[in-house]
Amino acid sequence: MNIEPQSPLALVYKLEIPDLFANTYYVRATIRDSYTGTTLNTVNLTRSSDGSRYTNQTQAPSDTSGLGRMIDITTSVYSDSDYSVRASEGFAEQIERFMVRSQSMSFGGGGADTTESVDYEKIKKLIEDVIKDKVKIPVVKIPKTDLSEVVALLNEIKKIASQEIKFPEQIKTDLSPILTAVKKIEQTLSQKISDIPETNLTPVLSEIKDSASQLLNDLSKREQDQEDSATSLLARTVDSILSGTVLTGLKELQESRKKESEMAKPLPRTELVSKYFQQK
Repeated sequence: MNIEPQSPLALVYKLEIPDLFANTYYVRATIRDSYTGTTLNTVNLTRSSDGSRYTNQTQAPSDTSGLGRMIDITTSVYSDSDYSVRASEGFAEQIERFMVRSQSMSFGGGGADTTESVDYEKIKKLIEDVIKDKVKIPVVKIPKTDLSEVVALLNEIKKIASQEIKFPEQIKTDLSPILTAVKKIEQTLSQKISDIPETNLTPVLSEIKDSASQLLNDLSKREQDQEDSATSLLARTVDSILSGTVLTGLKELQESRKKESEMAKPLPRTELVSKYFQQK
């Protein structure tokens, strides 16, 4: 904001928290030269009746250079009348900046007044000088990148994309020979399967039946022979005893029991079947 040198300058600080309006604070505004940091004036602000605002008025400083002067006004809140202890509620400092410069400057020459227009380039230079002095901006050097290869590659891609792409004509595949061969194999297999004669198992079953019947007859005959032999031996033994040859009878009886025991021992089924087929 531009202001005239020595013009009235209003100073205002507004509290943002209504709960603090009832408290009494001490507010001071400090005016400094923004370029040199020199304090130009200190003004104490007065509390309003409701405690929401602190205000006062002073005069803008003079422009000694004639080219304009940048000033900043910092307003702070204190809890004591000596302005030595900052308020514990943590009020933020209020900072305002002004450009002090006369809008019309007269220069001597031939007794006529010449009005100079605002030189915004000089104002811009003053602001840049202030910012440069207060804030150090690091200079970042960005190395130059060689994009020639990338550009060449893009041009090549563009060239290829612009060309017409011709795809070869698709030839239809004739599967009829394969289907015919498969059909022929299917017919041949069906014919071969139908030509297989049916197996007649009647002779085999008759032979098995006759062999089983003969085996059962042989087993029954063997059991009958064992019973007849045991009965004959027992009869001879009794006859010997009755005839007075006791010792001979006992011996024959012992031998007959031994033989009877051996004959009574059953043969395994596999051995009986083997002997049966040997006899056959």
